[in-house]
Amino acid sequence: MAAMENPHIRAHMIDASEFPELSEHYGVSSVPLTVIDGKQQVTFVGKYPEARFVQELLKAVE
Repeated sequence: MAAMENPHIRAHMIDASEFPELSEHYGVSSVPLTVIDGKQQVTFVGKYPEARFVQELLKAVE
């Protein structure tokens, strides 16, 4: 969603079973797992409503 609106944001979807080393690195225990790398890393599990997703996105850039 955010990556479609802003050319400075990139989004990647990775199949955890295909890339077990990445799954281990990010501690994937269930999906979807969202990792936002900004000034600080924000990670959350599950599908968030749009307003809550934006809150988490803003946390990463503060």
